[in-house]
Amino acid sequence: MNRLTRIFLSLSLSLVLGSALAGIENSTPAQRSQLMTAFMKDQLKFDATVMPKLQAINLKYAEMAEPILKGDDNMFKKRSKMHDLMDAKDKELKAILSKEQFELYDSKKDELKDYIDSHL
Repeated sequence: MNRLTRIFLSLSLSLVLGSALAGIENSTPAQRSQLMTAFMKDQLKFDATVMPKLQAINLKYAEMAEPILKGDDNMFKKRSKMHDLMDAKDKELKAILSKEQFELYDSKKDELKDYIDSHL
């Protein structure tokens, strides 16, 4: 691959990642948390005892994501940090959701991202 092609691909990827994060970067942790919780409530069909725990986890990780989203790191570093953060969140969710609910949540992560992007 020649140098010009690599530069073009790198710039294209930066633009795509930048536009994907733009809406999220301009939202508040509370907004993101509410959207995540609403989507999960609709999709996972859990009982009322799980709701406060789910809300707390979603808010906790939305607040932890705030400095990453608002930080000065490049898009690649932000993506890596967010991936690590979401792995930790998944471990907490796994503890409160049934196996079936967690598997459903895991299979719908792309839909969740689209849902949040479309509502911000």
